[in-house]
Amino acid sequence: MKIHYQKAIQFLSLLAKKLKLQSFSKEDAAFVGGVVRDALLLKFSEKLDIDIVTSEVSFSKIAELLSSFSFSSVEFKSEDRLMRTSRFFLKKEFFKDIEIWIRQNVNPNYRLEDLQVDLSIEDNIPDKTKRDFTVNSIYFNTSIFFPSGMNPIADLKEQLLIPAFEETFRQDPVRILRAVRFIAKLNLEVVNKLKFSPTMLSTVAKERITEELVKIFSTPNLKKALIFSFQHNIWSYFAEEFEKIKSMWQNKYHAFTVSYHSIKTVELIDKYLHFSHLHKLKKEWLLRLAAFFHDIGKANTKNGEKFYGHDIKGEQIFKLKIAPKLRLAKDDEKYLAFLIKKHMYPVYNLTTQKQIARFWNKFKDHGLDLLALHMADFEAKGTDTEEELAERRTLIWEFLKIYCYLRHEDRFSPLLNGNEIMKILNIPPSPTVGKVKNELIKLQLEGKLKTKEEAIKWLEVNRNLLTSN
Repeated sequence: MKIHYQKAIQFLSLLAKKLKLQSFSKEDAAFVGGVVRDALLLKFSEKLDIDIVTSEVSFSKIAELLSSFSFSSVEFKSEDRLMRTSRFFLKKEFFKDIEIWIRQNVNPNYRLEDLQVDLSIEDNIPDKTKRDFTVNSIYFNTSIFFPSGMNPIADLKEQLLIPAFEETFRQDPVRILRAVRFIAKLNLEVVNKLKFSPTMLSTVAKERITEELVKIFSTPNLKKALIFSFQHNIWSYFAEEFEKIKSMWQNKYHAFTVSYHSIKTVELIDKYLHFSHLHKLKKEWLLRLAAFFHDIGKANTKNGEKFYGHDIKGEQIFKLKIAPKLRLAKDDEKYLAFLIKKHMYPVYNLTTQKQIARFWNKFKDHGLDLLALHMADFEAKGTDTEEELAERRTLIWEFLKIYCYLRHEDRFSPLLNGNEIMKILNIPPSPTVGKVKNELIKLQLEGKLKTKEEAIKWLEVNRNLLTSN
């Protein structure tokens, strides 16, 4: 990769000036890690994370200084080392000069959405035993420097991922997940197999593991990184089934092992993310993670060339083994379970407008994500001809056209609510109300009821039939 040494120094000097760090010596304070690395590569994300390391003596003074720039801060102790750490979330007006510099020098369309600073203590600056990888062991204070015995800038240029020291994963096991992320983000190569055991992750807080997984699956182009993750048995920590699917061949309908098919599905899901964008999906990482987990149930359902019930088994494995080792939001956990369980839904059997309308009635906006997963899964088999793929895409296109029509016509909003149904039919709250409401929505989706007046008339005409049960 190309190293932009002078521009990196310009950017980091601007940052040091804004944070008023230029008065501190190299021994007292320095930028380190991602912000220096990304400056050298001129690759800036919309959320800028800045790590500053200080000496014990300077920590309080710099923390007080940063407090004047921030709208909030939090102090915590790092798990992997007993050290004081503070995080500062900077005020919006602080972004302006930084955003302008990046627009003028890197990307005219750049928009900085968030900026935070992590402040921590290093006994000796620079200290390789406090860093994870050599490419994150680059420091800046008026100039760029790094620990003796390594050349992280050369490693960055050659795109090599090398542990900063031998015990890096033992010191903090979550770094193996960070390795997966860096391989994806920076297209790095691992020269030698890393010394890591999946059981090490059992000592790490669920919140930190979840944070890294979200970052990994928020990154596109994951194929190389996920291959690396299987080579190092990382996923075995979450469930032993990942080890089983690693070399499990499937049948004549699949060209790859279950693990590689899962990786291909993640790779191809990005091709169909525009389906999900129709309902403004904000968490693309959820769809990529569902694509990765979707066939995990095959580990326990192989019977010859068949995998009957692997969707149900996959949902169980996720709920009972994988999810308990994470700290996902309840809605995210339910959604992943839903996509794993429903990924085999036979959309290819739904060919009439009425059947497709009922599909949308059943799944609403979630159906968009289901179709994206379906197409990625179908294409990732690797055995279908271009004609067969085109035929399936044509079918899915019909689904999307009907979705857009129904959404435009506002067919997903019920013409009558539960209270109105109870009043018209003169019935108390009961399961009947929900059933009637669903029947009304079906008729809406099929275009048979278009107005509230038509819905009321239909209820009155069918009153006896609807209330007889």
